[in-house]
This record gives sequence, structure tokens and C-alpha cells, in this order.
Amino acid sequence: MIKCLKRCVTALLTLSLLTGIIPSTVLTARAAAGTVYSLNNEYIKVDVSGDNGGFAISTLIGDKVNKADDNKNLLFRRGEYDTSFTSFQVTYNPGASTEETKEYIFGGNYGFLGNNSSDVTVTQANNRIDAVWSVDNGKLTFTQSIALANPGANEHGMVSMNYKVTNTGSVPVEVKARILFDTAMGNQDYAFYRVIDVDEKYRSITKETVLMTSDSIPQNFFGVDDPYNPTITSYTVSTQTDMPYQAAFGHWNNLAATVFDFAPNPDMEFTDPYNPEYLTADSAYALYYDLDTVSTGGSRSFFSYYGVYAHSDTIAGDFMTVDVTSPHL
Repeated sequence: MIKCLKRCVTALLTLSLLTGIIPSTVLTARAAAGTVYSLNNEYIKVDVSGDNGGFAISTLIGDKVNKADDNKNLLFRRGEYDTSFTSFQVTYNPGASTEETKEYIFGGNYGFLGNNSSDVTVTQANNRIDAVWSVDNGKLTFTQSIALANPGANEHGMVSMNYKVTNTGSVPVEVKARILFDTAMGNQDYAFYRVIDVDEKYRSITKETVLMTSDSIPQNFFGVDDPYNPTITSYTVSTQTDMPYQAAFGHWNNLAATVFDFAPNPDMEFTDPYNPEYLTADSAYALYYDLDTVSTGGSRSFFSYYGVYAHSDTIAGDFMTVDVTSPHL
């Protein structure tokens, strides 16, 4: 049912694009993924599509002290690798009379027959998968680099995601980025999100919500499959130097229908399988990053992490672990 709904939404977006109902800033449908590049370290696995750079993340062992999370999806998975995606809001020549803002989805086709954007080039080397894509006739190049946190990192068991934008055009640009994660908890296509409020108390998010300021966005938060007896937990960790300026939580259908800006429906409970709008529980969240001005010949980048704490060094029989956030590869 959920997979069918997601396919229908993608098909409708594509039809709308072809008929001109919505602008060409929406990612067009692609054929089923061909080559798939993979990384794993026995605890976590990430697959990247060779067609569009789309990604899916799942556990192998997962959290060593939690046998219930073995071999579970952490992001929704389907052949096209397009339900989780990254988009960019680019303002050309900011502050000038010729200022213009455009929105792009990584790997999308733009311009007549896609002649204003490139295909995605995916390579794998040195325990990293790079996907490179350009737009505006090659003046802006976006590089997605995916790797695994090494065994010495506190984030061992997580996937490291780095994005870099390079400007070879003739004018400066201001760039903002959004990563949309289509959360899955095994076969369950939604999560109950937990964040720490400014008063250091846990807050449960089950309805569409936008955290607007950095003071409201913790350095890490997590999602669980069950609020009372969780068996699967996925974590999002930001570096202190790459904190998102905004985080949005919502029903996947609503978040995925937007390229960048998102207006939440506070009455939409995305964990309710009987919600009146979609009659399905389906959650996603998006992290927003401000890369500021990218001058001509310059570049900007940011990091984010997603996955589980592997606890690979935990001694068998231990009943408690303590996690410290200090992200590094």
C-alpha cells in the first residue's frame, strides 16, 4: 500500500512536470536503477544508485547490543532510489538587480530535454562513493560523497554524507541545501522522532513540525519504531561546524511534494495509519543547511551523519552504554 502510494506520487509529479503544471525544478522519473554501489562495515550498509546518486541505508549487525535491529532498513528502499533526495536553493548574483533564485534536485533534468544539466557520474574508490552532477551548463557542480564512519569514531555504525558545491560561473551565488530522509524502521515506513528541547527534556514529534532556529535543533536526535518498547533506533548527528539552520518533520507525501521550502500541517499526524488525508503512516524529515556565498571559482561543503551507534567495542554482557557526540570520520 505504502509503496504503491509512493509510486503514484512520483508518477503524478512527473506527469505534472511534462504537462507544465509545475516547474522543471521537480525531479523527473528515471528508469529502474542499474549499477548499485555499496559500502558496509558489518554494522551498517549504504547503497548508492549509479543512475541518479540516490541512496538507501540499512543495518547489518546494527547496534551490537541490540539483536532486534539486525538487517533492518533505516531508509525506505525501492529500485529507483529516489524517495530520499537532496535539493538546493541557489540565488544567482545576490543583491544585484539581476538576482535570481532557482531550485534544483540533485540528479534532476533541467532545461529543454535536460540540456542544462548533466548526467550523474558515480565512482567508488578509497572506501567512498562519489556522485557528481552539474547544472547551469556546468557552472555549478555538486558532489555527493558517501562514506562510513571508521571504527575509531564515536559514530561508528553511521553513514557520513558530505556535499560540496563548486562555482565556476561568472557571478557569485548563495546556496542553501536540504537533505530529505525517507525514514524506515525495518518494514515500518515511519518513525516516532525524539529531540531534546532547550530545557534538556525529550520531546516527541509525531505531527508535522518545523524547528526554525539553531537553538531548537539539537546536535543529534533519533527515531524509534515504537515509543514505548523500541527495537530499532536510528540517529542523526550533525557536526558542531555544520549544524542545520532548520529541521522539518512531516508525512513523506507532503515533504516530498516540495523541492525546498515546506509549510507544515500541524494537524497531520504522520504516525497515524488512519490519518484522513492519506490513510497511511509515513514519515520523513529534512535538514536545511546554509552554505552562504560561493564566490566565482570557490566552493562550499557540509557534513551530516545517519545510522546507528554500533557499540562495536562493547564487552559481551554489558547492560549499559554511553554515547558521546564528537563527529569525525
